[in-house]
Amino acid sequence: MLSIPAYSLLLFALAVPLPVPLDLGAALAAGGSLEVFTVCWATTLQQEIPPDKLSRIVSYDALGGIAATPVATAVAGPAAAALGTTAVLTVAGALVATLPLLVLLTPEVRHIRRSEPIPLTGDHGLKPAPPTRVDGRRARPTAVFAVVCRSDRVSG
Repeated sequence: MLSIPAYSLLLFALAVPLPVPLDLGAALAAGGSLEVFTVCWATTLQQEIPPDKLSRIVSYDALGGIAATPVATAVAGPAAAALGTTAVLTVAGALVATLPLLVLLTPEVRHIRRSEPIPLTGDHGLKPAPPTRVDGRRARPTAVFAVVCRSDRVSG
């Protein structure tokens, strides 16, 4: 959540005339902040949502993000025409910087902590995935792990 306000740097940089290298730096910071948020969001969803409900919740989350895009686009154009591009980008940057911080006023969000990872040592039913062949060539082993189904862990 704390990485999202950095995205506002791009909106503020585009609101005023800046040299291209500064705009590129702001875009790099914005992209980096968005990637950090996306990884944290996906991890939190997987840790906090029960597995049998995860696909539905992720679908609703994606639908909400995708459905809001045309609405925001439809509002941004007329707003920029009426108020000016600088004003709209500045207000958008201020919203992007402050709204995630307001979400932190919710105690459940503020107190969320990372779950303990499943240890990859011992007898936990995990083993490294075997190397695969790609285009007829032997691929290098990766850090991907496959869950091994064991009959003594299956509940009836």
